[in-house]
Amino acid sequence: MSQFVRVLFIASAKDDPTWPVVQATAKRFAEKYPLTAIDVDAPGTRSPKIQQDLLNAARTREANVVCIMPNDPAAVQPIVSNLSLSGIPVITVGTDIPGARRDVYCGPSELDIGRKCAAACGQILERRSKTVMLLHAGEEHPVYGARLLGFRESTRLHGPIEILRDINGHNDAMRSFRLMKAEARRYPRIGCWVLLDDWPLRTIGDAERLLPLGVTMVLCDAEPRHWNRLRDGQFQALIGYDVQVAIEEAMFRAIRVARGEISDMTRETYIPAEIITDKELPRWEARWAAWREGLPTP
Repeated sequence: MSQFVRVLFIASAKDDPTWPVVQATAKRFAEKYPLTAIDVDAPGTRSPKIQQDLLNAARTREANVVCIMPNDPAAVQPIVSNLSLSGIPVITVGTDIPGARRDVYCGPSELDIGRKCAAACGQILERRSKTVMLLHAGEEHPVYGARLLGFRESTRLHGPIEILRDINGHNDAMRSFRLMKAEARRYPRIGCWVLLDDWPLRTIGDAERLLPLGVTMVLCDAEPRHWNRLRDGQFQALIGYDVQVAIEEAMFRAIRVARGEISDMTRETYIPAEIITDKELPRWEARWAAWREGLPTP
């Protein structure tokens, strides 16, 4: 590898828990590959508009390739396609951008997240009623639709699991919160609630309970802001993935794409989804601590 490559890595936000992971991984990566510069940037808080501005500045920042952890895939889709078509490859990280002409994706498969969610329900409901209330964003949603499909197609393998109520929150936090509260009052003794993302949690404080203690819940998100809810029993399982691996794989593929070494590369590098329960939480916390230092999973 003799060609110098400059990578612009656009993270989710500087107040996001993945921000120190991106920074540390970039520093360690640049030390390992000296003919590489990783310019890491992000909005101060999650902002699709600022991510758009950062993408538009890629050429003036002399980036040979761009990696992005998109906050709102639909908002950046046209710019990502235009960059790639103009000769600056784009790699999506963590969440893909359906419909975009991106060059590579590194992160979990949405289908796999849904399947692991069904498997988690099978584990925690082993000796209980296998009926669930499912909160989703609709079959037609470009990202969450695949997650929903993965869950539905796997329910028969783990129980089988019966979806008692199918609740479409349309990717809206307040709507999801209100629908969930209403259905919880109607069905207080349900086996389990399944949340395909944390929409209703975005409307309440960290110390507030979403549902009364004793209600079983599974959440498709395992970032640090949800750990206390897993620890105190509000959730019985979280679905996550190795964030550090996804970030490092994206950086490695960015170098190869920029140097034209893509003939033997896959366009999708899928990081397996994982089930995190209270028993796995200490190890999960230790892994995040390592990732913040730029180190691989211990």
